[in-house]
Amino acid sequence: MEKRKQIFLLYSCNAWKNRDSMKLLTATASPTRLRRFIEAKIMNGDMRYADNGEAYSEKKAVQQFRADWKTITRAEINGQLNEGFIDYVYDGEEM
Repeated sequence: MEKRKQIFLLYSCNAWKNRDSMKLLTATASPTRLRRFIEAKIMNGDMRYADNGEAYSEKKAVQQFRADWKTITRAEINGQLNEGFIDYVYDGEEM
């Protein structure tokens, strides 16, 4: 059986991450490309990254996001990422 490629999706959204507020920003098979895209969104203020409600400066937020990317789960990152939501699908998967 052929292994299907995982495709990462990044949405912009409201603070409550309601599905009806989500707008697809990018889809990529590269985790590195996704991470860099999110870092750019944080740096230009389109998304925020915070820990326990404590907002970081853009530069500090990117540093924390980069460190967390390697050590915590996608669900935990989504919990700290404001105005953004990371999801994934597999190539050819029905949505």
